[in-house]
Amino acid sequence: MPIDLDKALGAELEPIEFSWTSSDIQLYHLGLGAGTDPMDERELRYLVDGTPQVLPTFGNVAASFHMTEPPKVQFPGIDIELSKVLHASEAVSAPGPIPTSGTAKSVQRFTEIWDKGKAAVIVSESTVTDESGKVLWTTKRSIFARGEGGFGGERGPATSNELPDRAPDVEIALPTLPQQALLYRLCGDRNPLHSDPAFAKAAGFDRPILHGLCTYGIGCK
Repeated sequence: MPIDLDKALGAELEPIEFSWTSSDIQLYHLGLGAGTDPMDERELRYLVDGTPQVLPTFGNVAASFHMTEPPKVQFPGIDIELSKVLHASEAVSAPGPIPTSGTAKSVQRFTEIWDKGKAAVIVSESTVTDESGKVLWTTKRSIFARGEGGFGGERGPATSNELPDRAPDVEIALPTLPQQALLYRLCGDRNPLHSDPAFAKAAGFDRPILHGLCTYGIGCK
C-alpha cells in the first residue's frame, strides 16, 4: 500500500507504558558482547547484579524489550512488509544516567518521510518520561523501506560521510559471536531476518544478519 503522507506525517502513536529491571540491562549488555573477557573489570561493570552501569543505547530498545512477536510496520498511512525494511539511523539523548530499573511511558511520532524513488525513508522521534512526567531520554530513528518510494513526496536531503584519507586514530578488534544475533534478539527485536535462514534469503541475504541496533550498541560500548 502506498504511503499516505497526509495521514503519516506528524502522526502520533498511542503511548506505550513499559518497565525494566537490572536483569534486562544485563541481558542487553550480554547481547552486545559484554563479558567476553570475564576477568576484565571494565566489562564486568556492565553485568553487576542490581546496579550495572547502563549504556545509554539501552534507551533505544527499552520500550520494546519484552516483545516476543516480530515487529509490524503498520502505522497511520504506513503499511510495509517487514522483509522490505532495513534500519537506517538511530540516535539517543538522555539528560542524565538511565536508571537501572523503572517504569516509563514512550510517545512516538513521525517527523519526516522522504521519497527516494525506489525506496522510502521514514523518520520518527520518541520521548520517554517517568511516572512524574520527567523526561528520561529521547530517541530518533529512521528506517529504509525498499520498494516503497514513488508516492509523490519530497526526496529530502542527501546524506553521506566521507572517510578521511589517513590511517585511523585507533583500531579495536571485537569478535562477533556466531550466535550473537540469536542472543541479541532476546532484547525485543524478533525480526526473523536475524534468525530465520529462509526469511533472510527471501529478503536478499545469504544468511541471517546481525541487528543494526546491536552494532549500534557495540559502537557505544
